[in-house]
Amino acid sequence: MQVYPDTVEAKLGFDVLRARLGAYVRSTLGERRLAAMQPSSEAAWVRNELGRVAELQQALRFDDPVPLDHVLDLGEVLRRAALEGAVLDPEDLLALRQVLTTVRRLKGYFDRRTGKYPHLARVATALVPLPGLEERLAAVVDDEGRLRDDASPELRRIRRELARRREQLRASVLKALRDAVAQGYATEEQPTIRHGRMVIPVRAEAKRKVQGFVHDTSATGQTVYIEPAATLDLNNEVR
Repeated sequence: MQVYPDTVEAKLGFDVLRARLGAYVRSTLGERRLAAMQPSSEAAWVRNELGRVAELQQALRFDDPVPLDHVLDLGEVLRRAALEGAVLDPEDLLALRQVLTTVRRLKGYFDRRTGKYPHLARVATALVPLPGLEERLAAVVDDEGRLRDDASPELRRIRRELARRREQLRASVLKALRDAVAQGYATEEQPTIRHGRMVIPVRAEAKRKVQGFVHDTSATGQTVYIEPAATLDLNNEVR
């Protein structure tokens, strides 16, 4: 809808109102909707919008909390999901699950209050819960956006094998460190991580005494961090 004259929003203070409302917008969808809002002289439309506002104020002030926990813009996620062979990240799956949960709860909230909030209940009729998909996503990704170990038999097998390899790596690195300490090449009793590799701290003057690969040097230059040669393959496997 084109508004005439062009300065009418400023004269009515509508631009100020839009700026103040912007502080409460919770999603990019809301930002776009707010940016597109314009004053209207259609009485029926205005009354309907005011009815929605009044009902939402009533719900927010005096009723149970309105379930608006996760109002997210899934446009980009859905566009990627529509591509053949697309693979979504666990964070994307969590976002989908959270939005589906919000849709289900929000629809249920207003379905139970049709008489109390008729305007908002009509809006909620457009919401379509997908409990089956929501449950499937909950079985795959946890509340932190991580794939569950039991998301699939193959993933469970891989993670168990990875955990076993990590234990082997740690045991092998600890043995190399104990040997270095026993020979006076190192003083610390715990390995550390450098550039994603498990390494042992060795005195700089003894670095040629320990078979392995230097990954870093301390700020003082007195310590070098060596990946023992015996752990190279295991380090590669667990990265």
